[in-house]
Amino acid sequence: MNIVAGGFGGLCTTLCGHPLDTIKVRMQSKPSEYRNTWDAMSKIIQQEGPSGLYKGMMAPLVGIVPIFGLSFFSFNLGKKLVAEPNQRKENLTVSQLFLAGMFSGLATIPLSVPGERVKCLLQMQIGKKKVFHGFIDCALKLYRNGGVKNLYVGTGATLLRDLPASGVYFSVYDILMRLFANHFKETLMWHSIFAGGFAGMINWVVAMPADVLKSRLQTSSIDEYPRGMRSLLPKILRQEGPWALYRGVVPIMIRAIPANATCFFGIEVAMKILDSYFP
Repeated sequence: MNIVAGGFGGLCTTLCGHPLDTIKVRMQSKPSEYRNTWDAMSKIIQQEGPSGLYKGMMAPLVGIVPIFGLSFFSFNLGKKLVAEPNQRKENLTVSQLFLAGMFSGLATIPLSVPGERVKCLLQMQIGKKKVFHGFIDCALKLYRNGGVKNLYVGTGATLLRDLPASGVYFSVYDILMRLFANHFKETLMWHSIFAGGFAGMINWVVAMPADVLKSRLQTSSIDEYPRGMRSLLPKILRQEGPWALYRGVVPIMIRAIPANATCFFGIEVAMKILDSYFP
């Protein structure tokens, strides 16, 4: 049930948050063209129409259900793996929850890296002349021009982002839900919405520097940064300064609250429906 509920939560997240994700990727990948969130959104709408904000959405829509399903399934499996004998999951420590969250982040890497590579490239297509015509065409062209390695550009940066960020994300959510359970007679829907939104914001505080590196790598050619992050990071720090590692933080923080709140809301709704039919 965790797989189904997590997949539905991921679907809700994508539908709610993709436009701001597009703005974030544009700001991270083309810092000289977009000054801030408003400037990026205005230019995208003026030059490409409102649909420009939804470029590349098919890739996460197709991949998000198995990725989020696997993520939440892996988190629950991780909690079992880190638990002491006879320890109830409600009594897991913060460090145990963090490790379970990291396990979840690791489990999704094989699916998330190629999916985000395709998504980012589609989001960066500007103008009428398109190199890629949809996510399948993009994936096939990447494979033909570099094999599996080309699909997995940015794997190191994604690991650096997802392991600690997933640990923070799930542990913060779990802790907040425990606090609500201790102070209220029953768990209400707004509890999961608030906890999900807050966990999403904290997640991006941790994830943002690695996400900037990931976006730059995944929107580049396979040969542009031969040593991956070791080639890219010194260049960013030298030319743009350390604050460049937080480019796109405003749209992603704006996105974090509704997108992650919607995610956990969707999960709670799905779990209640599934529990009623498959108790």
